[in-house]
Amino acid sequence: MLEELPWDVIRDSMSAYAHDSVGRFHNTASVLTAAKHTSPAAKAELDELQAQAIKIGKGIGQVHFDYGEFRRSTDRPLDFEAKMAEYRRRIQETSEGVPSLIERLNALRREKAGQLTPEATKHIDSALDELEMFRRQFPPEQLGTKIKVRMGKHDFDAFMKRFLAQDFVDRDGNPVTVVRRGKRIGELSFDTDLTSRALYNLVTDAYNHTPGRPLYVTYGRKDGHVYTNVTNEGPKLNPAELAKIGRERFTRAWHDPKRGYGKISARLLMEAQGGTFRARNSGIGPMLSLSLPHAKPHRRA
Repeated sequence: MLEELPWDVIRDSMSAYAHDSVGRFHNTASVLTAAKHTSPAAKAELDELQAQAIKIGKGIGQVHFDYGEFRRSTDRPLDFEAKMAEYRRRIQETSEGVPSLIERLNALRREKAGQLTPEATKHIDSALDELEMFRRQFPPEQLGTKIKVRMGKHDFDAFMKRFLAQDFVDRDGNPVTVVRRGKRIGELSFDTDLTSRALYNLVTDAYNHTPGRPLYVTYGRKDGHVYTNVTNEGPKLNPAELAKIGRERFTRAWHDPKRGYGKISARLLMEAQGGTFRARNSGIGPMLSLSLPHAKPHRRA
């Protein structure tokens, strides 16, 4: 049976849900602003769609704000279970407008195709990617439930290329330089959604702790596993800190970036697939590693 998130982690999962999902709408609003600058002909429609995205993001943030005091003040499972049901319901109601927002953006893209500049089309596509990612990553009905695994054979190199093609920005909106170094992997059995979520947690954690510095993502094969290492140029961690990462939260304060839920989540997402999570130091700074089992092909006699 897959490990269920313990109550304290579920409690923090709501915090992580609010923080990360609201970010999707901030990103959507930003790229729509860029689209307006390059295609004035669609400004009125983009203004309206941008306002809708901002409204949804603020609504989710407000639900989290209203819930925060309870989250910080109770450890009683029965109280928490009832509050979780209420939280899911409110998040569901707040995000009901996402499908229509996606539909309207697609319609605008079709109807204004001849009037949109290539840059505007690219920005609208980025907004659609953000909203689709929200739908995949943050289904409110799954908050606090067991991890569902959908294993399948996929080209790992293509998966990593798509993942790292994203435009990563830090908390201040500054672009993040990601240095990619990989060895050819080929086909691998894994859950692309869970692996993407785990990797996203590690990447965002790494660059938010070292703003303005590059991030290094390397992957390859070793000892029957495919590993992915995420390294930044931050101060090295002591043994006590390394032992805690992915196992314990650093604090109960929801607003503290060291709350540690993202790394706990990464560990659970990898273990659900038969993989592992590990924290250690590299030659340049902290290194967070994910691994997945890799069966070597049988050679014919």
